[in-house]
Amino acid sequence: MQNDERLHLLETLITLERELHCATANTGLTRVSELIHPDFREYGRSGREYDFAAIAEHLLTQTREVAIHAQNFAVQQLAPSLALLTYQTADQHDNGEFDRYTLRSSIWQHNAQTWQMIFHQGTATAEFPIIATS
Repeated sequence: MQNDERLHLLETLITLERELHCATANTGLTRVSELIHPDFREYGRSGREYDFAAIAEHLLTQTREVAIHAQNFAVQQLAPSLALLTYQTADQHDNGEFDRYTLRSSIWQHNAQTWQMIFHQGTATAEFPIIATS
């Protein structure tokens, strides 16, 4: 994969991943269904397992009390229509404090129209340095 192709893929998947970080009831089931594959599985940082129905319900009923700070994104193309996105997150509170430091990995599958997340895992981790965003 050429550097410009890798950069484009990375930017695309970061955009889609961040959209899921902000998903709420206003997003709607249609958009969630476009972003998440019907065979989706997640192993959450809590140790619980989620399928498409559970994660869609969670995304569409949640209210955001904290912002998700995400950094250190990297992409690896596993096959022509399959990519692994890895990154770090921390919850950012209104007072500027961070907690719930997490390592994340998502597998995205490209179908005829777009990329869809088919797998996600969040793993609790020790505190890491926060990289300021502009």
